[in-house]
Amino acid sequence: MFFCGKYEVATNKHTLKLNGVKFVSATENIPDTPEGIILESLLEGMAEYYSAELSQKVKRGLRESRLKGQYTGGAVPYGYRVENKKVYVNEDEAKIIRYIYSQYAKNVFVKDIIKDLNDKGLTHRHVPFARTTVYGILQNERYSGVARFKDQIYDNIYPRIVPEEIYKIVRKKAEGNRFGKHDSPVRYLLKNKVRCGLCGKPVSSETGTARNGSVKRYYTCIGRKVTHSCNKNIIRKEILEEIVVDTTIKVFSSSQTLSDIADNSLRK
Repeated sequence: MFFCGKYEVATNKHTLKLNGVKFVSATENIPDTPEGIILESLLEGMAEYYSAELSQKVKRGLRESRLKGQYTGGAVPYGYRVENKKVYVNEDEAKIIRYIYSQYAKNVFVKDIIKDLNDKGLTHRHVPFARTTVYGILQNERYSGVARFKDQIYDNIYPRIVPEEIYKIVRKKAEGNRFGKHDSPVRYLLKNKVRCGLCGKPVSSETGTARNGSVKRYYTCIGRKVTHSCNKNIIRKEILEEIVVDTTIKVFSSSQTLSDIADNSLRK
């Protein structure tokens, strides 16, 4: 259930009134009188109270579940599996995680770790390993058996995958060499949203430098960049994003499209 705060409700109603739109409740019979104003405010206050109370109950329930070592939802990290609200180690994936940590602890470069994994035909959930994937694994504290939820720390939800000594070495290296420091601060609008039309693999970002020193940004197929199994040409970031944005605007500018969206929303 979605509920707006009373201040947001009042603001929205005021905006509607200024535009000549009358707000009518389908569930409460609120008279258009001074008494109706009081009744409406009371109903809005009660709704906000129940919404806040429900939020507290949900948070309390999640905390109690975590204290019991139970999985409370969300994406299951690579290396784990969930059965009956309990997290267990996926040994096939855990072996890969331990290998990545052990190699990194031995000062092996990430690009060499990725090449070795891909040469062996190992994948990250059916997708070839990429730099961001490996960095994400090296940053994941859950592999040490620790899970953080805001200001609370739990050590009974995720079983340890990486041995303590190796994990400490990796964390120490991380302090002197921040993971992902080469990541571009430029926002790629289509990151994690596009797949190659030729081979179906994900498309990632890439940066190059021209002879005059100017930086060029592209989208490139993972199959071409990592496994060299795809010959799809790279495409300039600005060109692909402009095509997608212009097409989106064109599609949503159609009155028929907007009518279909409204009809589908009302059916739900």
